[in-house]
Amino acid sequence: MPLTKDIIFGLGKALGKFHKLSSEFRPVNNKRNDWKEIADWMEDVLSTFPNETVAKSELAILTSYLSKLPTTKENFGLIHYNFETDNVFYDEVTKTYNTIDFDDAMYHWFALDMVQSLDSIKEDMQEEQVEFSVNEFINGYCTEYAISDEMLKFLPIFRRYDNLYGYVRILHSVEEKWNNEPDWMINLRIK
Repeated sequence: MPLTKDIIFGLGKALGKFHKLSSEFRPVNNKRNDWKEIADWMEDVLSTFPNETVAKSELAILTSYLSKLPTTKENFGLIHYNFETDNVFYDEVTKTYNTIDFDDAMYHWFALDMVQSLDSIKEDMQEEQVEFSVNEFINGYCTEYAISDEMLKFLPIFRRYDNLYGYVRILHSVEEKWNNEPDWMINLRIK
């Protein structure tokens, strides 16, 4: 299904509603990791890869930078972290968006969820549609929950964090080796 202006606006609105609920949510049990615990995990994984000096340097830069950002109820809380078009369903009868796949949820700045969502939306459109679509998404988001201009300026920093986290997760996934691995796994590890 093509991403129309209304769908993009609705996705932004759905994410804003999720963050609004999240800003008030305090779990009793089973608390998810926060950005710092994930950064510590990345550091542990990278310590087993001595040649990953660039990734280690990027982690140090990002950790230092993020540790100085304000964490308030308005900008920080439980994020979905996989709020992409294939994890959000629209119910035409109730006119509501329903989200699935909360496996990667974590405590982070809400702007990281926006980075993930916007990247997913951008994949499905022409370059000349991107700026308009980003604005529609943010407009939809702001109908449910406010995001400061300051936080929007940090989107490139959160993109870097997401890139690094994805890279470390891949490193960790292909680190383990088995006897009689299929060719596709060997090729994936090389890639």
